Amino acid sequence: MPLLSELCNLLPTKPAHRRFTFFRHIPVVPAKRVAASRWWPERCGRWGSAVAAKDIKRLIEQAVAQVESGVESATGTSQSILKIMGMVGELAEFIDILALASSEQMQGISQVSVAVSQMDGLTQNNAALVEEASPVSRSLSEQAHPLRGMVEAFRV
Repeated sequence: MPLLSELCNLLPTKPAHRRFTFFRHIPVVPAKRVAASRWWPERCGRWGSAVAAKDIKRLIEQAVAQVESGVESATGTSQSILKIMGMVGELAEFIDILALASSEQMQGISQVSVAVSQMDGLTQNNAALVEEASPVSRSLSEQAHPLRGMVEAFRV
């Protein structure tokens, strides 16, 4: 429903009506609007301005409420962004810690790999020594049998 102040702006006043008439006795606007135009200027002029002022006050109050709501939203948004920035900082710290731990773990695995390689080399050396020692031990065993027989001869 239109406000009274909007209706006042739509209806012509007497001076405007006279400007839009070609001759003073031939109205350009319909007769109903001419009759209403005699009543509305008086209505809008006396207390219509008070109604218009109330309408303007209401519109200003609505605008202020919308601005306050916008300020609250912006404040809440900025606080949320600050929280997110803090969380991103913490996440970056955790990622740095994880990267450092991963680096240390990689170094540890590398050291274990070197140790396993060294143990493998020693195991292969031991296997080669065992293979070399095996014929020698057989030879010694073969030589020990005749010596045992000789030693038994000297038993008292």
